Amino acid sequence: MKSNHERKIEVISGIDDIFLQRATEARLLLLSKTQKRNSALLSWVAVAACLVLVVGAMLAILPAIITPTPTPPTGQVPIYQGMTVSTQAPEVVQAHHGLARLTNTATASQDDGYYARKNQDIYIHVHLSNPDNFEILSFTLNGVKYSSYMFEDGSDMETLILKYNVGDVEGTQSYTIDAIKYVDGEDIKDVRMEGNRTVQVRIYPENQPVAQTDAVTADYASMTITTSITDPLYLISQSQGQLYARLYLGDDLVEEIAFNTGEAVAFQGLIPNTTYRYVVVAVYNAIDGQGYVPHVLLESTYATKELEIFEDVAVQGLTATFEINDAITVETLALYEGDVLYGELPTSAREIQHLPFDKALTLAVTYTLNETSYQATYDLPVITESQGLMIVNGLITDIGTCTDTELYLNHPIDETAFNGVKYITKVYMGEGVTSIGQRAFALCEGITELYFGEGVVSLGQRVFSSCTSLTKVVIPQKFVTALPAYLFYKCSSLHIIELPDCVEEIGENCFTGTRIAQIILNKNVPRFPEKYLLRLPQILYRGTAEEWAQDPDSLAIDNLDFSKYLFQLEVIYDYTDEMLEEISYPAIIRPIGYMVDEQTVGIKGVLLRGWVQYEYATIASVGYRIQGEEAVTFKEGYKTGNGQKEDPDYFIPWDSFARFSIFVDLTHLDPGTYYIDIFVKLDDGTELPAMRINVVWE
Repeated sequence: MKSNHERKIEVISGIDDIFLQRATEARLLLLSKTQKRNSALLSWVAVAACLVLVVGAMLAILPAIITPTPTPPTGQVPIYQGMTVSTQAPEVVQAHHGLARLTNTATASQDDGYYARKNQDIYIHVHLSNPDNFEILSFTLNGVKYSSYMFEDGSDMETLILKYNVGDVEGTQSYTIDAIKYVDGEDIKDVRMEGNRTVQVRIYPENQPVAQTDAVTADYASMTITTSITDPLYLISQSQGQLYARLYLGDDLVEEIAFNTGEAVAFQGLIPNTTYRYVVVAVYNAIDGQGYVPHVLLESTYATKELEIFEDVAVQGLTATFEINDAITVETLALYEGDVLYGELPTSAREIQHLPFDKALTLAVTYTLNETSYQATYDLPVITESQGLMIVNGLITDIGTCTDTELYLNHPIDETAFNGVKYITKVYMGEGVTSIGQRAFALCEGITELYFGEGVVSLGQRVFSSCTSLTKVVIPQKFVTALPAYLFYKCSSLHIIELPDCVEEIGENCFTGTRIAQIILNKNVPRFPEKYLLRLPQILYRGTAEEWAQDPDSLAIDNLDFSKYLFQLEVIYDYTDEMLEEISYPAIIRPIGYMVDEQTVGIKGVLLRGWVQYEYATIASVGYRIQGEEAVTFKEGYKTGNGQKEDPDYFIPWDSFARFSIFVDLTHLDPGTYYIDIFVKLDDGTELPAMRINVVWE
């Protein structure tokens, strides 16, 4: 228990100095009045008291005069040593000797100061050296006096703890202490100030820098982002901070770029159709006790543009067509069956013919985009044989119950298996079709397109004879070396065909009765009868003239004698499919005929006789021009009909053709060589060229 003296001191310590002074003055006045009232009664005692005082004074003064001795001190004066600040309550602080600092980082030092947030309570620790435990009465902080009763629990005679709310402020706040009072007996005295009187607390500013994205441009493999920074307190610039734009793929850092606010940041070499995480980081001092460290100002996600590598993929029959995005550079192109390479393709290929049956193929490309290599794949549909066909011992013998208009066949085909079937429009053959019996598709008037497979090693005669609607035939490079007789006999709609390298011979009347005016050759010129050449105005050759001339097996076209024929065979080199529309003349006017021998050149001119045919309209007349002179039109000798049936080589199945016999008068010309252009006029007046003939006039 406390003594009466301690309780009195405690009470006195709880009163401000001004009130204590006033109470002391009042007590002295009260004692003075009491003494006056009792003076009369005690006057007789005064004399005796004076004698006693004189004697006592002499006894006291005499020793001092003889040997002077100082008065002993009442105790060691308390000394102020400094302040510290904590956000922890006193009982927690006590566990750390009352010196815990307001920081969450282990790297902060005393010189960094102390940190708090707005409206946060802090604990100011006033440290004293007070070995004699004088009672501390009060202290003044920033001009405000705080008495001992305001101190926090846990305060003692050497550590005074004051709970203080920093208020609604930001930035650095200073707290200065002075006039620390303590009680020495009945006296109030000042503590000696020797420590640093000011401590600073840094209040965290809530108005921190923020970032926002102003613009984003994303392509297949690049991304450009413009970001602006709002920093009202200039925290970044004041701490000479730096801005960084970071791009992450998942948790992996793709690239980090330093930038200034408002600048566009470009990331290259990205993956198409991929979502990336964009993070803006500023390195600065946020006045939070962490020091100069990175701070995330913005985090968002953006995706690169979806890149469709394979575009417009279509599979029709056994042919796949596709386009490849022109934003990439194709390095390799191939077909895979699972993980096994099925076949390589030229990088320029955009079509795959003769797709196999019953194989799951994947179109694979390796490409470069922005100097980065990628791969992409596309699964092609699996092609299967038509259902319902009658197959006996592995041989297709009949249409069976199949009602498909487009037939997919992958077995050998027996003779007359589909003979005369009217509803078949297209036929696709796989490698399993190794043989086709004669007349297998004869009289199938509905077939328009035919695609042979690469497995054909045996082909009968008249297989497609009289397929009058057939316009397109696709023959693979791996095929029979000789086309059988009458293979396309009377296929009256067939006007162009491409022969592979392997075909070297064409059987009798293979193309008789067709509309073929052009044959496309790849390497070898087939050894077909000369009379077929006479009926072809053009051969389109996929190759150079040098390759043609160097081929020892090719026909010497240039050495043939065409003097007795109405036209010269034209050979076009380096033919491409894109040229087909440009080379339109043979498909429009087809000269079929002959010139008689030199005796027809008389003293007045030359007699020209022959046949011309137009497949789309009626020919009204035939005419000629000499060296581009004014045209002369003839109807004499004009004749239409169904051809010369007695000569099957010249059988013409069309409804409209013209047979002409024209005498060209040359008497007005000087001797020399002249060219004569033969042309036809249609019923609507359209004039079309037919042929050009060179004539020597002597």
